[in-house]
Amino acid sequence: MTVRNSATRVVLGTTGAVLAMIAAGLLAAAAAMIWLYIQRDSDGFLESRTVTLSTEGYAIASEELDFEGVPGDWLPANLIGTFRVEAESSSDEVFIGAGPSSEVGEYLDGVAHTLVANIGPFTTVDYHDVEGLEAVEDPDAQDFWTTTAEGEGVQQIEWEAEAGEWTIVMMNADASEDVEVRASMAIGNAWIPLATVVTTVLALLTTGIAVMMAMAAFRGPKAPEVSSPVERAMSSQGSP
Repeated sequence: MTVRNSATRVVLGTTGAVLAMIAAGLLAAAAAMIWLYIQRDSDGFLESRTVTLSTEGYAIASEELDFEGVPGDWLPANLIGTFRVEAESSSDEVFIGAGPSSEVGEYLDGVAHTLVANIGPFTTVDYHDVEGLEAVEDPDAQDFWTTTAEGEGVQQIEWEAEAGEWTIVMMNADASEDVEVRASMAIGNAWIPLATVVTTVLALLTTGIAVMMAMAAFRGPKAPEVSSPVERAMSSQGSP
């Protein structure tokens, strides 16, 4: 084997190893995207588990949903998606509202309420009680809500992601204390199917190229051709 062939195989082997590591990452990403795709409901939403949330105060509020810089600056709105929140009170009519965090904060200033976070499929809900002495005003009379729903049974709100900071609030519709609801949150993304296909194709292509390079690098040297005695005799007869 010549020095040139040896160097070529080293280059092929090194490049193949690098591509194999990239392929491993792409395969993991493809598996995650396939899992997300399968977990969507019939409307295309990825939904959290349903949890029971309660407070002795007047409201249950989510942590801030921070979408600063999207979609008004550079990221299209459909890459963030549509948010959906469902809630049902066990005893009273329920109110759900989503609004700018700054205005929601002013609305709940001085009012006893509970902040919740980590409403996900594999997490434990975090509670933070906020003390207050003032009674809350009628939520339905406020004009800062982006979207609301109110009534008996399961209530639902949906809204497209917009640039800014947002807070979701769940209350008794009559603005009374002691709120208890069964709630879930979901997000719908139109890009998940396309991202799943693209990631899977890239993973398979990269894996195939890495395998071919590895085979080329570690294939043994080609054995020299050995002519038979008859071929050598015919060759010698044909020589001048």
